[in-house]
Amino acid sequence: MNKSPKDQINEAAMHLPQQMIVIESGIDPQILKEYFEQATLIAEANDLEEKQFHVDLFEEALFDTEVNEKGKQIMLINLAQVGSIEAYRVIEKFVNTTSDENLKKWALLALQECRMSVESELTDETQGYILSGLGGKSNKLRYFFAVAAYKDTQLSPYQHQLVELELKSICIKYQAEIEEVRFASQYISFVLLVPLEVAVGQIIEDTIDQCNEMGNFLMPNFLVTNVLIPTEEMMDELVDDLQNDRLDSADEEDTDSAQLPDN
Repeated sequence: MNKSPKDQINEAAMHLPQQMIVIESGIDPQILKEYFEQATLIAEANDLEEKQFHVDLFEEALFDTEVNEKGKQIMLINLAQVGSIEAYRVIEKFVNTTSDENLKKWALLALQECRMSVESELTDETQGYILSGLGGKSNKLRYFFAVAAYKDTQLSPYQHQLVELELKSICIKYQAEIEEVRFASQYISFVLLVPLEVAVGQIIEDTIDQCNEMGNFLMPNFLVTNVLIPTEEMMDELVDDLQNDRLDSADEEDTDSAQLPDN
């Protein structure tokens, strides 16, 4: 018998960690993808209990100058999956001493995975970590979004000010925080910290609706991402695509948001 969508959601929710922690530093999406793919392969191939007895060997290989980058990545994952305080200290030492920036990013992911295991063991409470390209703060995720004027029109200084004021008011309602504002002739962009339980799209749509009561000068479509902060050159191209309906929707259903590219 097929389960209803509601039953599937409820079943998935039962397996969620009891506590979710937002990682403040941004994570390169490609490195994140490579890390978890490799971690999955290693977890499936190795005996976790056996690893507990090899922390010293993993540490020796991790700091061995003859071991290549791939080998050190594997050692970091093995240590992370041991999930002990001893393993955590080894990874932490590597993070603080390595000069290889790519390996340091890999090690930071291993450190967070190991920390999650240690804290879950100590508190007897399952924990999950939320990682994204832009990171976050406390219980909030960081997003970049932009609202745009209609094609062949420009935003006035008054309209710039109005959008910022309306967003500030709406952020108070949702307990969100504005970190950065950028004004341009055809768009306004923001960097925002949004609570986990709040849909960022709701904040943006409320802002657009409030502003358009004063003249219908903003498009209902908008740009939003938690992967990266686009350059001005990227934004000019993206806004032009948005105004000419060339961006893919973020959802197959009717929606007014659009996804930014991953690079």
